[in-house]
Amino acid sequence: MDKENELGVSLKKNLEKCRGILSEPGFVSDYIDRFIQNLKELCKLQHLNLHPYLITFCPITVPHVEGLHEGIEFASKVPTALIHLFCVALDQNRKKIQAILKASFHDHKINMIFYYFVHWVPEFTRKLRVGIKSIYYITTTAAVHAFSIVPTINYNPSLTVLWKPFGLGGLILYQRFTNAITESDAFCIRTCREIEGHFYDYLSAQHKKPMILIGLVYGLEDSNKNSPPLEDMWANWLGGFEEAGSVMFCAFESQLIFEKDQFQELVLGFELTGLPFFVVLEPLAAYATIEEAVPDGFEERVKGRGVVFRGWVQQTTILSYPLVGCLIMNTMILVKELKVAMEVEREENGWFSKDSLSKTITTMMDKENELGFSLKKNLVKWRGILSKPGFMSDYIDRFIQNLKELYKLQHFNLHPDLMTFCPITVPHVEGLHEGIEFDSEVPTTLIHLFCVDVDQNRKQIQAILRASFHDQKIDMIFYYFVHWVPEFTRKLRVGIKSICYITTAAAVHAFSVMDKENELGVSLKKNLVKWRGILSEPRFMSDYIDRFIQSLKELCKAVN
Repeated sequence: MDKENELGVSLKKNLEKCRGILSEPGFVSDYIDRFIQNLKELCKLQHLNLHPYLITFCPITVPHVEGLHEGIEFASKVPTALIHLFCVALDQNRKKIQAILKASFHDHKINMIFYYFVHWVPEFTRKLRVGIKSIYYITTTAAVHAFSIVPTINYNPSLTVLWKPFGLGGLILYQRFTNAITESDAFCIRTCREIEGHFYDYLSAQHKKPMILIGLVYGLEDSNKNSPPLEDMWANWLGGFEEAGSVMFCAFESQLIFEKDQFQELVLGFELTGLPFFVVLEPLAAYATIEEAVPDGFEERVKGRGVVFRGWVQQTTILSYPLVGCLIMNTMILVKELKVAMEVEREENGWFSKDSLSKTITTMMDKENELGFSLKKNLVKWRGILSKPGFMSDYIDRFIQNLKELYKLQHFNLHPDLMTFCPITVPHVEGLHEGIEFDSEVPTTLIHLFCVDVDQNRKQIQAILRASFHDQKIDMIFYYFVHWVPEFTRKLRVGIKSICYITTAAAVHAFSVMDKENELGVSLKKNLVKWRGILSEPRFMSDYIDRFIQSLKELCKAVN
């Protein structure tokens, strides 16, 4: 090659650059290490895949972001204060994730995609122009979203995490969430109407989206039958106590990282109760081990009756033990909504003291205390509701049915920019077939039961309508069968006209809803009786059939 040739010189220069990059110490070995790590992660996840012929796990390497610990791969492993950095790592993988999804769309017919936190999914699926529905799927409670992530929320200094830039592009966390919901085709939430019905109605009105309840998911019938038994270490420890309901179990979410003084107040509060306790939590801020962070002499004082453990345990199995009588966790819905728990009184700094924690626990555990007795009574009630055969599985069945309906209905929407279908779960009414959703599927003799169905959805329908009225100027509403629509629209006081729209013949209404004293009506009904008599005379129809057959025979003879 001509050494003076400009192109040749450029190519050789690039070759030297590439050789320098590829020969850097650790370059090749780093890729091999990551390849092996990905294989390990894939193998680690495969045992969780209960449907390997339907589900494929696609491992993705999460790039390291300055400020996060090496090897972080799950949001649940990241302290809330650093979650914005995890969003950066997630956004850096945007092209890789989109490439995987695009390949999947080409290989299989995909109807919908579920996502959370990655607000750019709906925009991506729309660009593919293949009719894929984007389903926003969250696993937190409806209450969390109702209090923090709705379009009408005002700036709240106490929720500082919502107003920080998250990920690439400068979007704050609040915008990531609201954009993810606004651009979705439907909103799925892991809760049930029995517990969070009013939050569900509020979110429906706020987001103006079809909302589908999934149920609580965990606790499906017979779900523990195939679970492994409790590890011997914990089974033996629990077996050392005799009195039912005497052990306290404490579990906090993995994103709650304690400072040393907070952690010490927590464990000292348990010690003060004098009762057996089992505390499970994640690593402490700036401390590698539990032993480094506990108060001096703590382990010796609680030996035999108290355990503080860092790591994962079989929580549901432990909670099923009769010896466990109290669960301590950080969720307000148990206090405010279900009334099965007590809130620990907090200090001015927002944290609780060992004394307030100890007082709350002993109140709950005291069998003679009136408040504790009331809370436990409510707990028994809710356990009965939530463990009722079919309760959880019915939610899953309805969830699947709603998704089918959502996708099925979209094919009929010829004006998606003007119309939005809002699927509503039709509750089952005793006497109707399961899955009935249209009055046309109901025998006339059972239509009164379908009306019960419709009326049970009154609040849900009104919430959807109210949200629509606030969002757009609506002049009129068409309805049929739901007699309470005019009353509802009048209460809104916005001048909406209610139009009763019927698709049956006018004659049907004329003969069934006409004034009995009206002269024309009386005459028409008289003629109806006359014709009913003529047409129902014995052999009236069969005579016509006989004459029809005879005419055909005569016609055949004439041809021959």
